[in-house]
Amino acid sequence: MSNEKLVRKILRTLTKRFAHKVTAIEEAKDLTTWSYYTTLTDEETDEVEPSEDKVSNFVAFTGKISDDNQLENPTDDHSLAPDDSDEEDLTQEELIENYKVLFCKWSKLTTIFTVNQAEKERLTKENGELKKLVEVLRNEIVE
Repeated sequence: MSNEKLVRKILRTLTKRFAHKVTAIEEAKDLTTWSYYTTLTDEETDEVEPSEDKVSNFVAFTGKISDDNQLENPTDDHSLAPDDSDEEDLTQEELIENYKVLFCKWSKLTTIFTVNQAEKERLTKENGELKKLVEVLRNEIVE
């Protein structure tokens, strides 16, 4: 991943509290020469005065590696919740691998959803046709 893309991703993940700094960095600096390390240290040194509504222990992302059997039962929300008991810092390679796994699962679920939507539309249309047929048959019986 290029340095510029990494810096842009970091700037996008910052909270609204840093919006003015992100804008200033994007306008004043050439991001191709701006490094990942400089971005992190610049944001740490330019912290604004602490306010009462500021959360002191802010965690932007948490990661958890799980088995592929989570795809079989996607209604379980516990796999999406952060696991406080096993917090560890993930390396960039681990994050990329986790992203690829999650993207693959998302892609499969999107495909399943699309197929289910098409099936739902087909069944809804068939249901409407059957209702019309039932009404015609009722009218024939009455006559």
